[in-house]
Amino acid sequence: MHILFFSSPDSNLFSAKADLEGNTLAHIEAVLDKLVDIVYEHRPQLIFIGGFALSDELLSKLQIIYDAFPNVEIALCVIDPEPDFLMRAIRTGVREVIGSSTQASIKETVARVSVRAKNNKKLDANEARIIGFMSAKGGDGSTCIAANIASALAKHKETRILVIDFSLPFGDIEMFLTSQKQTNDLADFSDEIDRLDASLMDSMVEHVSDNLHLIASPLSVDRLIHIKPTHIDRLIEVSSKSYDYIIIDIGAGIDPISIHALAKLHQLIVVATMTVPSLKRATQVLRYWQELGLDENRLSIAVNRFQSKADIKISDIEKAMGRRVVHYLPQDNVGVQESLLKGIPLIDLKPNSEFTKSIFNWASEWSGKVQGKSLWQRLKNR
Repeated sequence: MHILFFSSPDSNLFSAKADLEGNTLAHIEAVLDKLVDIVYEHRPQLIFIGGFALSDELLSKLQIIYDAFPNVEIALCVIDPEPDFLMRAIRTGVREVIGSSTQASIKETVARVSVRAKNNKKLDANEARIIGFMSAKGGDGSTCIAANIASALAKHKETRILVIDFSLPFGDIEMFLTSQKQTNDLADFSDEIDRLDASLMDSMVEHVSDNLHLIASPLSVDRLIHIKPTHIDRLIEVSSKSYDYIIIDIGAGIDPISIHALAKLHQLIVVATMTVPSLKRATQVLRYWQELGLDENRLSIAVNRFQSKADIKISDIEKAMGRRVVHYLPQDNVGVQESLLKGIPLIDLKPNSEFTKSIFNWASEWSGKVQGKSLWQRLKNR
């Protein structure tokens, strides 16, 4: 395990090195603003953090790290934290809070994290990161966001993206990506599942661009009988070895296909709007996720069509869900309609819009890049 000890300058917080044979260790003392840069540089599996004020800024940095690296473990070293701060840290994703930096407490924390690492399926660095987008209720916009996130990630030509439409029976994510007619759909892949390999997959996917590929939803209901939940395993197994990201549009329904897909995700983004029905449904999705026994740290909430003067506030949503809203995107109904009519991603139609800026900022937290700039360069320019 690669472990990073990060503390404020001159704190001497982690000066007593624990005997952690079999692990690689890095100990860095720096100001809090350097935390995200250093995590991107070292890519640790476990981070011990201490010596900083328990502030909103600290929680914000932790959220950026969790969004970019969902499988990272963070241990906060704090003495007698306020219950409110502790609860907010847990909602962010913190699993370990230790009251001292003694060798014994560090070793015990590492032991607990190691056990969890063995019990949880971890993301293989050589396989795709699989991210699902689900609307809390129909019309909340997860399809539009998934398509534009995929397009933003694909701006970096060395990154290969596959978009799969599991929004059955009438998915339409291709309308946000391309005006090309689809040659094959998800049912065609199911028909070929027994002989599916990387070569066959590349010949069957829709090449939206050189590095952005698509598997569309079937156009007719009668073709749904071709798709079996067990086919999802093979499809994701093969595609994971050929792509850096697999973006899955789950839509707003829960069916045998989507249930099977949920277990394969490294992260689920539930897209909600600032309405009571949407918030109610988002809460139900969270409860269902918990009932499935899936890792709660892999479910995040995003708000679409954000309005600062809405009756429901972001704080209301966070209180109801018991977790932070990771991103909120501004409303752009005119742009969305134009995107659908032309089959062009909204980020390409309106490259300078607030929606586009929000999408690129979000994508950067996964890729570490924003239109040619690294994440840490962007943070320094704020």
